[in-house]
Amino acid sequence: LEHEESPGVSNLKIMGTQVSTSKKQDRTVGSSTYHKELGDIYSEEERNVVCLLGLSTLEEASVEKKQLLKAKVTGFDVVSGDLFEVEKTYFMTRNTDTVSDSQKSLRVDIHRNRLVTVEVLDEAKALADDKNLDKAKEVIKGAIEQLESSQSAGEVLTQSLVKDLKESLKDMVNQFEYSTKGNKKMAMYSRSHG
Repeated sequence: LEHEESPGVSNLKIMGTQVSTSKKQDRTVGSSTYHKELGDIYSEEERNVVCLLGLSTLEEASVEKKQLLKAKVTGFDVVSGDLFEVEKTYFMTRNTDTVSDSQKSLRVDIHRNRLVTVEVLDEAKALADDKNLDKAKEVIKGAIEQLESSQSAGEVLTQSLVKDLKESLKDMVNQFEYSTKGNKKMAMYSRSHG
């Protein structure tokens, strides 16, 4: 996978990128181009690469398409024995209707909550693994408050995310409880939402 950002767009982070040790790790990107080996992908398998993008502000709405990202996947098809390349360009518009489209912004909020949950679980797990349970609990409590006060708080997925965060918090009663089951559950929740 190779992707390149357009002017005014910065790739802040690649979420949950797999590394050689098979552990999830967010990758901060310091340039406009990113290359990633995805490994083998089987015939009916799909892979999602979630990117956190920073967009420049616009003074006024415009129906003109703005290029965000150009992605290219290259690989080898073992069935046909051929190399292949697929290229896709992603655009967005910022028109005046977008602001009032509550259904779209609700979906965006739900996915933002999902990404927040993954980041918080990973951060809290790292803190708890370093025997800093109090700080880990604070991080999770802050995320619970954020999700419960979000626009999509009443949606099923957001409620499920809050439930998983609260369950993680319950498994942090003490270091023994955390190390025997809490850390494994947190890793599972992070993988399932990332």
